[in-house]
Amino acid sequence: MVVSTWQQSKGKNYCQNRKKKGKKIVKMAGVRVGFIGAGQMATALARGIVSQGKVLQNNANLYASDLNPQSLKSIKDLGGQTTNDNLHVVDNSDVVILAVKPQIMSKVLEQIKPAVAADPKKLLVSIAAGVKIQTIQQSLLSESKVSKLWNLTNAQNASILEICTS
Repeated sequence: MVVSTWQQSKGKNYCQNRKKKGKKIVKMAGVRVGFIGAGQMATALARGIVSQGKVLQNNANLYASDLNPQSLKSIKDLGGQTTNDNLHVVDNSDVVILAVKPQIMSKVLEQIKPAVAADPKKLLVSIAAGVKIQTIQQSLLSESKVSKLWNLTNAQNASILEICTS
């Protein structure tokens, strides 16, 4: 497992990678990242990914879907591509961040199930509080990797991101 900690401190972004249990570090440059849900948490994460500058080769590799066009404006301002079609985001992303409210997660998972099953190499990351990794895996009936993202932020615009995998 790779643990990455991204922090913004005094205007400088850096990524610190550490090896866990002898596994090698995976570089993520050139990854296509998609968000299903474009609320405040998704927008904050997208801003961090874009400002960090090491994940996306260009901002056009950032995708987001949301039913609220106003929520998508922030992603579009970052140079990302926006839609109201969750399947479009899954089809065009290597990493899909599930940034929806827990009460609509099952509806979203049912909607994206065919696209996830078609490409089990995708990494799905949930930021939904209270939704277990096992619940997502069972809903998708797929071999895809599912992870949970814990995000701790403070008023100084610094953050610690930890991805926990099952």
